[in-house]
Amino acid sequence: MATDLAIVIGHRESAQGAVAVDGTTEWQMHQWTARALEDAVESFGWRVKTVLRDDTPQGLDALAQKVDTYGALAAVSLHFNSFGKPSALGGDAGDWDGYGIPNECDDDADGDGDLDRHEAHGCEMLCARGSRRGHELASGLQAASLSSLRGVRSRGVKQIGRGGRGWKFLRCRPVAVLMEPFFGSNPRDLAVWYRDREAWVREVAIVLSNFLSGLE
Repeated sequence: MATDLAIVIGHRESAQGAVAVDGTTEWQMHQWTARALEDAVESFGWRVKTVLRDDTPQGLDALAQKVDTYGALAAVSLHFNSFGKPSALGGDAGDWDGYGIPNECDDDADGDGDLDRHEAHGCEMLCARGSRRGHELASGLQAASLSSLRGVRSRGVKQIGRGGRGWKFLRCRPVAVLMEPFFGSNPRDLAVWYRDREAWVREVAIVLSNFLSGLE
């Protein structure tokens, strides 16, 4: 069946990605998100397919090709950030999605000069460098996230080059955005997500529907 939007749940069942402070992994968290977002976007009349990465060590390398098979106009990949290393938090070797967060001085909440795991926070969207449409969609999704997730700060839109963080998804043919709406390692970010995630789904669905309309 032809598809307008592909929704990718980040990571895979046997390597579930970053772990939030309540013990929930990215893969677990976004089972709900994918279902809710699929329903919301379909309510506007669009055809939506939720895509799972193959549950093998080669699944990440094959992800873009798998997404391409659905012929979607746009694709989003659902994640959350967590300060730490993939080897400690359940990521595949070479999987940069949600890891490698830089030491940003404004995240050092206790002022000790060292970025603790619980201090990193904020929302960011990743798109392929040089993709005008990708940047447009990422900017819209970032604005919707900041509007709906009240109190989560902006880390901006990041344009990713070949081989960079999230590239193995972002290289797919549809207009693609990797979404990191909060830090699971930050208790406050996580509480905001649980409180506001239904509003987030509604606002993100509107952005996606409007964007798809512009591609027809």
